[in-house]
Amino acid sequence: MDYPNLIGEAGRAHLRGKPFSDPNRSTLLIAMGGIIGALPPPPAEVLDCGVGGGWTSRFLARAGYRVLGIDVSSKMIEMAEEDRLAE
Repeated sequence: MDYPNLIGEAGRAHLRGKPFSDPNRSTLLIAMGGIIGALPPPPAEVLDCGVGGGWTSRFLARAGYRVLGIDVSSKMIEMAEEDRLAE
């Protein structure tokens, strides 16, 4: 699936800015706090299923985890990887 092209540039910009570009950012950040609270302490390994734009993978990596992200869309993996390299 070529999801990045289906959502257009505005959709891609939204994904690149998540969680801060999302109107539900407080809920997303609270949820990530709950996830991190349930994980073993870093440097544990984490599998991020449905990586999408990659913000959860980057968030977990910045928290010290070793992250492997997977997605059904190879285009989303490419987009997430491009954004990671751009940081």
